Amino acid sequence: MRTTPSNNLKDLDTLAEWLDTKFRGPFGFRFGFDAILGLIPGFGDVATNLMAAYIILKATWHGYPVSVLARMFLNFLFDNLLDAIPLLGGFVDFFFKANIRNMKLMHAYELAPEITRKRSLVWVVVVSAILFVSLLAVMVGAFVLTIIALKALWRVL
Repeated sequence: MRTTPSNNLKDLDTLAEWLDTKFRGPFGFRFGFDAILGLIPGFGDVATNLMAAYIILKATWHGYPVSVLARMFLNFLFDNLLDAIPLLGGFVDFFFKANIRNMKLMHAYELAPEITRKRSLVWVVVVSAILFVSLLAVMVGAFVLTIIALKALWRVL
């Protein structure tokens, strides 16, 4: 059964703000502890990921639909995939603010549950299809390269 988390969203909004937009840099640029701690190898990403996961966990406890939770998780996953890029990954958190995106999604659901649920479902299906096709293309490419390499090896032997 779904409860109304409106009062609880204030605490999560504060957490997301601290993680993504608490500080103002040059030219009004906003950043938070996710970007700062993310520059510390290992510890920073673990600490900020635990806090980001807490936001998603709270949405789960409050009964948000699977489509909204999946979209929130994909924001979280995308942020982490970008973070994994050597050198560039440390600066991604200055631009991609997954926690703020997730909070906006939660607020949108509070205002228009059915519309947000449907849009999230479409978004998750489209992103999943793109990821599936990309993975399939990589697998086919690896298979083709393996065949080409084996043919070349066979000619040499």
